[in-house]
Amino acid sequence: MNRNWSLADLTVQFPEITDRHPAFRCSQPVGGRGRWLKQSVDGRRRQFGDVALHAEPGESLEVRLHHSWPTEVDAEEAEALDTGLLRGLIHALLRPPYHVDGCLIVTDSVGYEREGTTPVSVTFAASLAMVDLLRKGGWDCDDTPSPAVAKRA
Repeated sequence: MNRNWSLADLTVQFPEITDRHPAFRCSQPVGGRGRWLKQSVDGRRRQFGDVALHAEPGESLEVRLHHSWPTEVDAEEAEALDTGLLRGLIHALLRPPYHVDGCLIVTDSVGYEREGTTPVSVTFAASLAMVDLLRKGGWDCDDTPSPAVAKRA
């Protein structure tokens, strides 16, 4: 799987990204973290996802997957997990008011549990990490409040 995703690459994988209207640019480094934990009703199964990332100012939207999965994760599973992670990032970026540009998003670390980490749980964790990151300061726009302010409106 590609580890560096330019805006052009992201548009091929996620065509809906062309429908967004970027309003915010990253003005300073900011970090975020998302954890997804869900226990089955009977308590026997657990879903787990944990993603830490940061954003830096950039020319356009770009994603870099700098995390690594434990050695016990084979290449096929790692690709499925990375696809889920990327899906979660993009899902969060497509939700109003979080349309951003001028931002390099870098995944720093991921958590993994053999029985509980699935592409779906990683998707949720990545989306939560992006929302956490976007709700913090570090975003500029000329005529509208930053995502951090817009969430309170």
